[in-house]
Amino acid sequence: MPSNNTAEQSDESPAPGSDAIEQGTRVIGTKWSGAILWELQRGALRFNEIVRSTGASQRMISKRLRELQEAGLVQRDVSCDPPIYVHYALSPKGTASLAALREVGQWANTCLTHPEES
Repeated sequence: MPSNNTAEQSDESPAPGSDAIEQGTRVIGTKWSGAILWELQRGALRFNEIVRSTGASQRMISKRLRELQEAGLVQRDVSCDPPIYVHYALSPKGTASLAALREVGQWANTCLTHPEES
């Protein structure tokens, strides 16, 4: 008997459940996290470059970078040679998150900037 489950019949991954969506928005949806990830798509950046490009406080950027590192989205690289530099870059997971951020941005441009058209 054929299955009614379309996820089994297609080559696409099944749609995420509400738990996965909640977990994802908890990580990339916190204030400044999306902006940091978006800035890091330009390549490895030093801490002050991230602060300047986002406009957030040093304290906030420091906190968010720590959270993004713990989530595995950002890598921290410390140079061994003097002068010592610390660079932050996207991990493979962080790079994968850019597609979701792009979709959220497109949705926001369509639905939130012109809500009267919806």
